[in-house]
Formats: sequence, C-alpha cells, structure tokens
Amino acid sequence: MKNILAENMLRFGVKNLDNTQKEKIQSLNEQTRVNGTIYQTPGPSTTLANLTSVAQNYNPPNVSGYIIITDGNPWLAGQRARNLAQFLSANVEKQVGVPFNAKSVKVLETSVSQNKGDEYQYVEGTLYAIMSKPPIPEETYAYDLLYNFYEVNGVPHIVVTKRGAGSPNKVIKDRYNQNKEAFINNVTKNATDAINDKGIVVFQSASSGEGNIGILVPIPENYAKRVGSRLYFKSADDLNNMRSFIGKYTDGKDTFTKNPESNYLSSNWESTVGGGGNYIFGKEGGAKATIVSGNNKDKDIVIKRTYFKKSGKGKGAIEGTGTPGKWVKIGEFNLTKAEGAFADNMIKVQPGAYQKIFDELKTAVEKYTNEDLQVDQISATVKGYASADRATNRTNIEKPDHTWGNRIQLNQWITE
Repeated sequence: MKNILAENMLRFGVKNLDNTQKEKIQSLNEQTRVNGTIYQTPGPSTTLANLTSVAQNYNPPNVSGYIIITDGNPWLAGQRARNLAQFLSANVEKQVGVPFNAKSVKVLETSVSQNKGDEYQYVEGTLYAIMSKPPIPEETYAYDLLYNFYEVNGVPHIVVTKRGAGSPNKVIKDRYNQNKEAFINNVTKNATDAINDKGIVVFQSASSGEGNIGILVPIPENYAKRVGSRLYFKSADDLNNMRSFIGKYTDGKDTFTKNPESNYLSSNWESTVGGGGNYIFGKEGGAKATIVSGNNKDKDIVIKRTYFKKSGKGKGAIEGTGTPGKWVKIGEFNLTKAEGAFADNMIKVQPGAYQKIFDELKTAVEKYTNEDLQVDQISATVKGYASADRATNRTNIEKPDHTWGNRIQLNQWITE
C-alpha cells in the first residue's frame, strides 16, 4: 500500500511535500514491489524494439504480471560482456597495482544458449599481460684498462716489477730457509711506497724447491666495473689515475689507444711483464703462497691469475640485458548466475563475485614477479552468455542496473 500510495502521489503531483518526504517517495519510485501472483505471472509479451510502447501503458502496481521480452537475451548477453569490460577498466589497477589497458579489451563473443538454467547465464574471460624481463641498464664506458691481475681473496692486485721499487727475487733451492730475512730485506729495502700502498710481501715456492719473493699491491677502487681482467671507468681522470698507479710499480708501459671521434681511451698492460698476468706468482686455479712480512706475517694465501677469465669487451661498451615486453596469457575466469554473479535480468556482476578475477590476477602477478619478470600492463578478452530463459522486467534485487537501453523506466521494474 505504501508503494502504491507513493507512486500515485508522484503521478498526480501531490504538493506541499518537504524534501525528506520527496526523497523517500523517490526511492520507492525506482521499482515497485508487487504481490507474489503478479511477480510470478506472465504479462504482456513484446520484442525489445517494441518494449517502449508496451511500457507506456504498463503500471506495475496494477498489472496482471511481468513483461516478457521475447528477444531480450542477446541484449543481456552483450551488455554483460561490455559491462564487465568497463568494470575491469575501472578497477583492475586499483586492486592489483598494474595499469589496465582498456583499449586492448575485446568482446569476442556474445550468444544465447539453447538451454535453460542459471548455469547458462555467465561471463567468461581471458586475462593477458605484457610481460618483460626488466633490463639491466645499459652502461657505456668510454674508458677501460686491461691488466691480467693477481687476485687475493677476490681483490685484484698488481705485482711490483719495476727495478728499485721492490721487484721480485728468485730464491735458490734450499737457501730460503737458511736465510729468510736476507731475502725479504732485499725485496723490501726500496719498497716503502709499495708497502705504504698496502702491498704485501709474499713467498711462493715452486715444485722444484725453488721459489720467489715479491710484492703484490691491491689496486685503488676508483673503477666503475670490473669484468675479469678489464676495468671500466666513468671518467678519463679515473682511468689516468689508475694508469699512473700501475706505471709506478711496473717495468714497461701500457699500449694506450685514443680515438678522438668516440672519445674512447683504452690502456692495455698485457705486453708488460707484470701485466701479462703470468709473472712468477699465482696461476689460473690458484697457487699457495705465504705472507712473509707485516701484520699478517706467516699467513697462507692463494693467488689466482685472471688472464683466462672473460674480460668483457673493449671500446667501452657493456651491453645491457633484458627482453622486450609482449602479451602473454596469465589467467582465465568464469562467473555464472548460479554462483551469484548476476541477479535476474541484470547485467552487472554482483559485488563479491568479481573478487574471483582479482584473486586470479594477484596470483599471476606474484608468480611472474617471483620469476624476475615484470608485469607492465594488463588487459582481457571477454565473452557474455545468456540462457534460453525468457528475459523480463523482473529483478530479485532491490535496484535495477539498466533500463533495457532506455526502453523502460526504473519504476517499471517489479520486485517480489
């Protein structure tokens, strides 16, 4: 009775209502609750095209039943698919944190089943994402240096070969143990600079019983990157400072290349005795030696040579890595009326049902992120389906979500 009263008051223009009364009556005007007989009884039958004219003479409180829309199911199927596409466009990024490409969404199919039942009213879709391998930024250095280092605990060292600065001495078989200090003093007497540069005096014995005493000096850490035996620098000053440091302790000079066109500078010490990497100390797989002076005296170490290691490319270029993005399938979903995804004759997915889509997306994004892949954007293809059940103006929820394409007013829907 309240509903009928509200409808009649609005229909016949009852005056002198305050705003609160008008708002209450307007909320009742969205749809009309009718008795069970009217809600469950077929009424006028019409095509979708003629629905407007039928609705003009349709008065929900006083009708004998609901409107039957004979060809309305294809419209429902299509609108469900389109509405889902709009919903994904508006909500995916909020839920998953990945941009959604609305322009790439495609409605692939809408159709009506020959079967009746809620399980034949559904939407389904396939989720896609542009996946890429995050690139390691490409770094190009115009300055590099090649020296086959002697590694101690992974730290690159050079060997002092310049005469008068602590160059190595060969130890004759059996004489080292007889006069260790004399051999050590002979190497260190002019090696103050090398010792102050954290140089270590080492003794490495040979299988023949002979051995060598010399000084290894760690290089400054002013380089940007090291690959095997090659150092890369961010500036010409850094390169030249390293050249000066190595030249201070090395017998011989580097081969220095300068290309004015590319501003490329390269320093190559492989032609020198020490820089060739095979001078007396260490070997590729490592050679045992002993520190014979300073705070770490008598400590055993392993010296490795880098001359067989991959040394990167010259000409200053270190190529970046990564793969360009491309669309890949990352998931599928199916939402049915039987599962509560849709209300009777409605096109919008009901709240809660679409969480299934977001859960699928979040699982996929987490999976690919753990595989060091980057999800750049997401899109989808969607399909909408309706059953053979007749479309009507009945709804089992309180507020309709469409007007059959502006063919029927909201107050002409009926609820039980």
